[in-house]
Amino acid sequence: GMVGRVSLNEERRCLTCASERGYGIYLSVPLERYCWRSFAGGGFSFAELFGQSRVLALVGGRPSPCGFSESSIVLWDDESSRRLWELKLFSPIVG
Repeated sequence: GMVGRVSLNEERRCLTCASERGYGIYLSVPLERYCWRSFAGGGFSFAELFGQSRVLALVGGRPSPCGFSESSIVLWDDESSRRLWELKLFSPIVG
């Protein structure tokens, strides 16, 4: 799927890619895929990894997977595939 946004974590050791079908985490040196997560029903416009943890900030894309939205930020535990926290806003998150 089309990649929406690519970001580096604080240590610049991991890349996170948000796409219309899910997200991927890559090691930056050497460049190698660590994991890819697909979601039924859509993908993400933003995916940011916190340090070297397996916790990400996710923002739903168009279309968004069930339970995700363009107007909320979800802290997601990749290891256990569960929502840790959510901040709902009144308008879509851009930029």
